[in-house]
Amino acid sequence: MAKFYALDFGIFAFSHLAFGENLRKLNEAVENLQAPQAALYKSLADELRCPTCIGLSVLQSDAPFSVEIKTVLVEQVQAGKNAKEILKFFEERFGLWILRTPPTQGFHWFAWYLPLGLIFFGALLVWAVFWRRQRRPVTEGVRSNEALLEQMAEQLAVLREKP
Repeated sequence: MAKFYALDFGIFAFSHLAFGENLRKLNEAVENLQAPQAALYKSLADELRCPTCIGLSVLQSDAPFSVEIKTVLVEQVQAGKNAKEILKFFEERFGLWILRTPPTQGFHWFAWYLPLGLIFFGALLVWAVFWRRQRRPVTEGVRSNEALLEQMAEQLAVLREKP
């Protein structure tokens, strides 16, 4: 039984040493990037989603899988590829899910404009419902200003005719 615990501890310790070595190599590679390459690396790492974390980008995460993605990203940047080529590389391997923001072309525009449309048409619907329920003043039996002026003019004419 003690052998198994020693084996488990050995695997655990070795995996953390290997992870630490990978992280150190990644940090060195990022430090050796030139300024435009470093800016491209940071912007792309911020656009890619961490597969193991919730709501974090690859740039924000230090999960082992994110470190692997960042290592591949550094290699792609060092190879001189542009942003579109690198994003396409990751889309082919992980699907569109890897992108933190959905694309705006093709059918994906629906993901951008559906919430805006729902807000607009919802507000329009609320306005229409309340506008229809609006109480209008009852004008039945109420005379207009012209009718009142006409009646007053007739009464004045009658009073002027009387001696």
